[in-house]
Formats: sequence, structure tokens, C-alpha cells
Amino acid sequence: MENATIKIDKYYSGGFLYNPKAKSVLLHKRDKNTKDNPDKWAFFGGLSEPGEMPRGTFIREIKEELGIDVSDDKVVPLCDYFNEERGTYG
Repeated sequence: MENATIKIDKYYSGGFLYNPKAKSVLLHKRDKNTKDNPDKWAFFGGLSEPGEMPRGTFIREIKEELGIDVSDDKVVPLCDYFNEERGTYG
């Protein structure tokens, strides 16, 4: 069987920050005015920009949302999935 490459035009990349010393994660609580999952705890993240890879999307989003520079070697991918409702990968 041949290996197939799937071209993905847009996807969501999200996650959390983990502090191993405190054994805790940093999430954020969405406000009540947000369209998706209002007033719920959520990952940091967002949609990819053209030509961006998943790690790059996550790193950019953390910088935009928290003002924190995360190095590529500190990003640990946990899972990939397809969100049928939105038609995007995550």
C-alpha cells in the first residue's frame, strides 16, 4: 500500500502550558460573549495561517495570546483529530 499525503489547507492547533514542578496546566476561561464554548475552560490556540505547520501555529498563538515565547523543542504533540462539525483538523 502506498503512503498517501493529505493536503490540509486549514486546521486548528491548540494546547496548554504544563509546569512539571507544580504538576499543573495553564488553560484560560472563555468569556460569555465568545461564539464557541462561552464561559468554559479552554486550550490556547487558533486557526493556522497559510503555509504554517501545527507547531508553528501553536507557538504563534501562545505568543499572541500570552506574550510568551515557546521554543519549538518544548512543544509536545499529543493527538490529531478531525472535527466533523467544523470541517477542520485539530
